[in-house]
Amino acid sequence: MNDTQNNTPFVDFFCKSVPFNLVMLRRKIKDTFFLDPRCNEIAETEIGEYIRSNMVLGNYKYSLYSDVSGHIKVSKKNKMLFVNIGKNASSKVLQTAIEELTGKKFSNREEYMWYRDHWYGHVEKEIKIEKEITSLIADPSYFKFTFVRNPYSRLVSAWKNRIQDKSSIIHNIGYYRDIRKYSFAQLVDFLYEHKDDSTYFDRHWWPQHIAMFHPLIEYDFVGKIENFNGDYAFVLKKINASENAFNSITQKVNATKPSRLMSFYTDELQAKVYEIYKKDFDLLGYSYELPQ
Repeated sequence: MNDTQNNTPFVDFFCKSVPFNLVMLRRKIKDTFFLDPRCNEIAETEIGEYIRSNMVLGNYKYSLYSDVSGHIKVSKKNKMLFVNIGKNASSKVLQTAIEELTGKKFSNREEYMWYRDHWYGHVEKEIKIEKEITSLIADPSYFKFTFVRNPYSRLVSAWKNRIQDKSSIIHNIGYYRDIRKYSFAQLVDFLYEHKDDSTYFDRHWWPQHIAMFHPLIEYDFVGKIENFNGDYAFVLKKINASENAFNSITQKVNATKPSRLMSFYTDELQAKVYEIYKKDFDLLGYSYELPQ
């Protein structure tokens, strides 16, 4: 048993002891008294307003800088702008990009995650994202791309990672507290109940058209996880990646096999997920049928 599993009873107890209203009060206090000035700058942009109107449970400013810097990665050297969408192989893309830009080869996930979270200042040192986000999005010289995924398989992956997998239980306070023991069917029912209000959606099950800031960002390329190796090779070529980056294509990308995926869905759940993510299915070119 690992350390995370050993701590599970304590974390479960802590989660139960955190009143939801206290979590929301903490957000309000941070927004009022401890606001990073960079958040105010982003709040004045279209991207900032877009995030605030779709943020999980509350229209707050305090996380705007981390939201933008965490999800929009820009490199002046490679002339790329990548929007990472949760559960869509973002770690694979970002680790390769960071290794390319820093010359580092990560021996563990923790080291990679530190550079991922400190992209601006340690990977990309020239860009002030809070000041340049609007101009960068409009700059046609940057190759703008993201990766999308079949909504059926993405939601299963998100449930497994954020709810079933105890390694993610530290996130289960406040918003998560009430859903941390949900079955997949219960999660679908919860999202279906709130399907018209994305502020109830964690970023890992946000509709993808929101996570990719549609229609604010005009993409040069939208890759698909279902064709990841070929699409990723195309991206690497466009950003003039090194031979080492191309070698990483052969590494495995986690995906839910179609046979396993079908075990999660009844006809009713399939219909509900399709309705929840109807815009994603239409915009991204996925059909009503479950992958075979």
